[in-house]
Amino acid sequence: SNLSFRDYYIAVRETQKPYISDIFEAQTDQSHRKVFVVAVPLLDEQEELVGVLAGSVDLEAIGHELQKIASSQIGEYFVVADSKGNRVMHKDPLLVGQPLSPDDPVRRDIGGGYGVRYGDTSEGKRAVVAYDTIPTLGLTIGLKQPVGETIQFTDTSTMIIFAILIVSTIVSILLLLPVYAAREREKIMIPGGESP
Repeated sequence: SNLSFRDYYIAVRETQKPYISDIFEAQTDQSHRKVFVVAVPLLDEQEELVGVLAGSVDLEAIGHELQKIASSQIGEYFVVADSKGNRVMHKDPLLVGQPLSPDDPVRRDIGGGYGVRYGDTSEGKRAVVAYDTIPTLGLTIGLKQPVGETIQFTDTSTMIIFAILIVSTIVSILLLLPVYAAREREKIMIPGGESP
C-alpha cells in the first residue's frame, strides 16, 4: 500500500535522514496501542532516495519487558516520559498518556538531564528516582523505588548475611574491649611500675 502521505515518509523524503515520530495510537488494529515510528531512508549508489524503511515500536510491549527488570518485590518500577512530560510507559496502564507532576525528577530534567534524586511514586510514596534521557528519541527513562523499601530483606540469605555482620561486629568490639582497657591502665601508670 502507498504510505507516502504519512508524516514519517514525508520527513525522510525531505531530509534523507532517519526520523522518529511522536507517539500515537496504532490504527492497524483496535488495540489502541501507543507506538512511535522509526523510519530511515533507503538510498541507491548515487545517494538518491529509492524508498523508506519504517517500523513501529510498541511501547506497551517494551514497557512490559522493562517492568520485568524492576524488582516488584520492593516496589521498584520504570516510568518513561516523552518530551512534553507525559508518561509513555508506566506499570499502571491507566497512567500512560497522563502528565508527570512538575516536580517529578523524570520530568524536571527532560531534554538532557540525568541523575539520582528524591521524588514520589505514582502512589505518593517518597522514592529514590534514577533517571536519564534518550535524546534521539526525546524520552526520559526513570527507575523509581520507594524509600521505605530501599533497605529491605528480600530473602533469607540476605537476612543471614546481615545478622552475621552484626554479630561479627559485636564480637569484635567485645574482644577488643579488654585490650583497650589494658592500654588505658598502662597510660595512667606512673613510670617505674607503680600505680597512683
